[in-house]
Amino acid sequence: MDPIAFSIGNFAVHWYGVLAAAGLLFGLKTAAARGGRYGLPPQKMFDMGAWIVIGAIIGARALYVLTYWEEEFAGKEWTTMFWIRQGGLVFYGGFAAAALAVIFCAYWKKLDLWRVADAFAPSVALGHAFGRIGCLMTGCCYGKVCELPWAIRFPEGHQTHPDAVHPTQIYAAALNFLLYMSLAFLYRRKSFDGQIFALYLMAYAVVRVCLEIFRGDYAGQSFLTPGQWMGALAFAVGLGLYFFRAPLGKAKAASRPK
Repeated sequence: MDPIAFSIGNFAVHWYGVLAAAGLLFGLKTAAARGGRYGLPPQKMFDMGAWIVIGAIIGARALYVLTYWEEEFAGKEWTTMFWIRQGGLVFYGGFAAAALAVIFCAYWKKLDLWRVADAFAPSVALGHAFGRIGCLMTGCCYGKVCELPWAIRFPEGHQTHPDAVHPTQIYAAALNFLLYMSLAFLYRRKSFDGQIFALYLMAYAVVRVCLEIFRGDYAGQSFLTPGQWMGALAFAVGLGLYFFRAPLGKAKAASRPK
């Protein structure tokens, strides 16, 4: 683990930022190509990138600050809330704010919202896979102590050193990449707009709830972790969306000329 990818003079570039940027780039590229099959102009999909990034960073950092206020921010300089180069972002906060940005952009550019959501859904999982490798390099989101053959040890100075822990970041990256491939496969076979996005919400919620069992970076959690609470909410929203959109999709298909 080395959080710094390279340095330019006295300015250190962290792996977390490099991998998050790579995830964004590949995510936008794949989403634009995917959306083109359903009549979404690729350039308009790319144009959403800046808005998505701004929304994701603000939302992810805001939820992190709210979640860990007492542990990391109370009594410190207010500027520490903006130190994100080494991580300190919560996925669900970023996802929610990025979703609002997509809604705004789809309305602004006169694009079908649910088609846009379906095109982006697999790419969210792909970008998240890159981000979790960034977590591994930074040392955040670490696992519980274990003695399994594939356990990892972080270097001296890390909270878990010298214990061996679950490589939860690798678990998350692998499962998100598998989710990306599955949703990209299903996208070509979807039966209604909004289906892939709803499936993403449900599938990722299950992945997150299960992964949280192995996380070791939550102090004093006796029941459900924040990630599991949010996962339960995401699953409920995805399930509701699926059953709300399915009849509309079938009705639209039935009304098409034979």
